[in-house]
Amino acid sequence: MHLGKLRLWRFLIIHRSSNQVTLFNSQKGLCPLTFAVQNDIPSAVAYLMSVPSVDVNVLMPDGRFPLLIASETDDRIQCISLLANAADIDLNKESTEGMTSLMVAVAENRLLALQALLAFGADVNYRSRLLGMFTVGATV
Repeated sequence: MHLGKLRLWRFLIIHRSSNQVTLFNSQKGLCPLTFAVQNDIPSAVAYLMSVPSVDVNVLMPDGRFPLLIASETDDRIQCISLLANAADIDLNKESTEGMTSLMVAVAENRLLALQALLAFGADVNYRSRLLGMFTVGATV
């Protein structure tokens, strides 16, 4: 098993009954949910999403959030599906740079991520409040 996966599961076992699962690791700027998404660990994503205090839309210090991180590659489709099914997910959330998950998938040519986001209802006509561009503008 990957060392990062072992560290994450150790952390979860220690803190499983507390709300500390949303706390950031100040050295790396990650919380367990974004770590699990970034390392494509769907079982950990599912577990974390079962904890009532976990914010699936949490904004990281670098301006990204779990769904956007999952959309950066076609390898994290299971994570996209888990996150997109969350009751309180914001499919059109913007990063601090004004990019949505769908815009990132378009800009990075991630067809599988793009298809998954559209299937879950991401708005192809969404206009970034910060950038003023529509999703299709992410290809330019």
